[in-house]
Amino acid sequence: MKLFDVIDKQKAYDEAAILKKFKGEAFTRQISVAKNYLSKNILKSLRLYHESSQPDAHLKESLAYIELLFDKGLYDICRKHLNKAKTQAKANEQIEIQQKLMMVEHHLVQRTRSENLLENFNILVRELKTLAKQKYEEEQLMIMDKISFMPIKMGHSHEHNDQGEFEEMMSHPLLQSEEKLGTLKAKVAFHRVWQAHFILKTQFDKATVHTGRIIELYEAENSFSDKLLPNYTSALNNHLNAAQGMNNWIAYETTLDKLRATRPNHPQAEAMWLERVIRFELRYLNRAGRFEEAIARIENEYAPKIKELSSLLQIEARQVIMLNIAPIYIAVGQYEKALDWLNETLDLLEKNLRMDIHMITRYLMVICHYELENVVLLESMMRSFYRYLVKHIELAEFERILLDSLRKMPRAFTKAERLKFFTNLKVELQKSLNESSVRISFELFHLVAWLESKIENRRYSEVFNERYSLAAMNT
Repeated sequence: MKLFDVIDKQKAYDEAAILKKFKGEAFTRQISVAKNYLSKNILKSLRLYHESSQPDAHLKESLAYIELLFDKGLYDICRKHLNKAKTQAKANEQIEIQQKLMMVEHHLVQRTRSENLLENFNILVRELKTLAKQKYEEEQLMIMDKISFMPIKMGHSHEHNDQGEFEEMMSHPLLQSEEKLGTLKAKVAFHRVWQAHFILKTQFDKATVHTGRIIELYEAENSFSDKLLPNYTSALNNHLNAAQGMNNWIAYETTLDKLRATRPNHPQAEAMWLERVIRFELRYLNRAGRFEEAIARIENEYAPKIKELSSLLQIEARQVIMLNIAPIYIAVGQYEKALDWLNETLDLLEKNLRMDIHMITRYLMVICHYELENVVLLESMMRSFYRYLVKHIELAEFERILLDSLRKMPRAFTKAERLKFFTNLKVELQKSLNESSVRISFELFHLVAWLESKIENRRYSEVFNERYSLAAMNT
C-alpha cells in the first residue's frame, strides 16, 4: 500500500524518486518484483469491484451454482436457476454460457425423465440449432468488422489500394439482408458496414438509413444496459456525421440531444462522451456562424473540462477536439489563440499521425501565419511541409491545388498580386469541390469564404454568415 500511495501521488511515474523515498526498504532491492506484485493486486481488486456489475460475471457464478445443484441431485431447484440463467444469457448474447447451460439442461432432461421427455428433447434441439446459428454469426462478425474498418483506414491514410478489395467484400452473403441475421450484434455489424460504405462514397442520404437503423435497434432493447451504452453513443456519433454530410440539421439537432442525454458514470467513458459532445456542438455552432457563442463555450466550459479530462482522452480524440476549436478562433480573427490549439495538435501528431488531421492542421496554420504576416516563417513552413507530403502520400486533386497555391502565397506582395492570387485559387478549388477531402476541410473552415473575404477585403465571419451559414443556405 505504501508503494501504491506514492505512485498514486506522482503526476508521472518516477522510479528514481520512489527508490529515494524508500531507501533502505527491502523491496527496493527487487523493485520490479514489487511493481509486478502491486500490479496483480490492483487488477485483482478491479476485477472483484467490477464483477458485481458485469452480466457475464453473474452468469458464470450462476452456472457454477447450477452445476453444483445438479451434482447434488437438487433437480427442481437446479431447473429454476437454469431457466433464469438461460433468459439472462440470451438477453446478454452470452453464447458460450448458453451452450454450457444447455449441456446441463441436456443432462437434467435425461436424469428427470418426465412424461414430456420427448417434447423436452425437441425443444432443446431447436434451441441448440438457434444457438449454433448465433455462434456462426458471432464468428462472421469478425469478417464484417474487418470490412467496416477498411473505409476508416483508407480515409485516414490516403491509401486507396484497398478500394477493390473493399468493393469485392460488399458482395459477401452476410451483407445482403438483415433478415437473415438473428442477434443484435450481427444486425448492428451489418448496418455498420453499409454505413461505412456509403460514407466513403459521400452518399450520406443512404448512410443515414443505416446509421438510423442502428440507433433503432439499440433503442428497441427492453433491457438497455450500461454495457450497450458505448455502442449506442457510437451509433449516435455516426448518425451525426452522416446527417451533417447531407446537411440535415434537424436530424442533427435531434440526435445531438440524444447524445447529450447519454452521459455515462465511468470517468473514461465520460471523457469519450465529452469529446463527442464538444465536437458536435462546435461543428453546429461553426456551421451556424455563431462564432462568439462558440468562443464563450470554449473558454468557460470546454477548455477547463478538456484540461481536467485530458489524461483520460485518447490522443486522437484530443486532436479532433483541438482541430474543431482552432477554426472558431480563426473565424473571429484571433489567430494567436488559434495557433496555440494548432501547435498542440501538431505536437500530438508525433505520437499519433493521422494524415488527414496533419493536412488540415497545416493548412489552418498557413492561414494564421499569413494573417499575422509571418512571411519568412510561412515560406519555410510551406517548403518543409510540401516536401514531406510529396514524399509520403499521394495527394488528392484538391490537396495538390491547395498546396501548390499556398507555396506561392508569400510571394504575392502587392494588392493587385494578392487579388489575382486569391481569385485564381478560388476558381481552381471550385473545380474540385466534390472531393471528400474538400468536404472534410470545409466542415471545419470554409476556405472559399476565406478567399472571398480576402478578395472583397471583408471579415471572414461576415462573408460566411452572409453566404454559407445555415441561415444563409436556407434562404
